[in-house]
Amino acid sequence: MDDGLPKVYSLGDDIGGNLIDLQEGAGGGHWLESYGLQGFQEDYNPSEFGDPEPSNKRNATQNIAQNLLLTDLPAVLQTHEEGLGDASEAISVLKNKVEAHENIIRAFDETFKSSSRLNFDLGPKLEELSKDLKEFKNELAEMNRRMATIEMDLKITEQFCKETSPYLNKVREDITKIQKFLSPRPNREPKNVQQMRKATK
Repeated sequence: MDDGLPKVYSLGDDIGGNLIDLQEGAGGGHWLESYGLQGFQEDYNPSEFGDPEPSNKRNATQNIAQNLLLTDLPAVLQTHEEGLGDASEAISVLKNKVEAHENIIRAFDETFKSSSRLNFDLGPKLEELSKDLKEFKNELAEMNRRMATIEMDLKITEQFCKETSPYLNKVREDITKIQKFLSPRPNREPKNVQQMRKATK
């Protein structure tokens, strides 16, 4: 393996919960398993792709297919950023609900203090509002926890993309070499054979 390659991560796909769970793993190729590329790092040798007949364990077509992961990283980052925005908006809505219910309960409390005869009529409503307020506060706490998780995942993903970028650039270069090698050539005859053909015409 070349020096400077990124750390190995285990890439999960729990989009609904913690979004992308990127945790540092042990061994090679773990973060590629979600792409079906187990073992890719172990037998990836950039220097071999320039040979007419690559000795790499994977053929050129498979290595081109593996390049699909290059387009997934920006999408992962965008998913985290969108999730962060959604969580922020949800927290803002919940905070407004909590504030509104606190104001209503405060108004009921003031009414009780000024007129004790309303206790029987307004008591059940106050109890209902208190339950709603407790529920909203629990939801707000959960959203804050989720927000913190998304922020952490976003930071990890940004670092992952940063560390992976040099490695992916090398893969892009190798893909270009492979595509160039596989592209049809108009005439593969040696120049001396071509010259002999021209001379005999």
